[in-house]
Amino acid sequence: MQVAGPGEYIRLKVEAPGIHISVKNFVAGETGTILIGGATIGGQVALAYSLNGPGPTSVNTGVCGLITVDLSNPIRLVGYYSTIGGSVNVPVNIPANAGGITIWIQALDVSTCELTNRFVTSFH
Repeated sequence: MQVAGPGEYIRLKVEAPGIHISVKNFVAGETGTILIGGATIGGQVALAYSLNGPGPTSVNTGVCGLITVDLSNPIRLVGYYSTIGGSVNVPVNIPANAGGITIWIQALDVSTCELTNRFVTSFH
């Protein structure tokens, strides 16, 4: 450990993990949450999902141009703004009959045009 003396400073380099996605409590008949972190603070985040597979599919995003997502058509898209912490928490009402259905999810930080990893899970 390095300790700075009077009038000295230590330069710290913090590597940002980038935009990422996960889910919590994806259980049929309950409310789950899609968790997006590492987004631009206060920036637009586009959340996309598919129930039909992993793609790839080319999508014209407008601001970010043509990008390839790891989702199959039809793709559903919703927009959000991230918090001061660069996160978005999306509550999801999961139908009671959704058990066993697989969902593919990705998000796009519209400010940086950075795409999250593809997240795939099945409703329990």
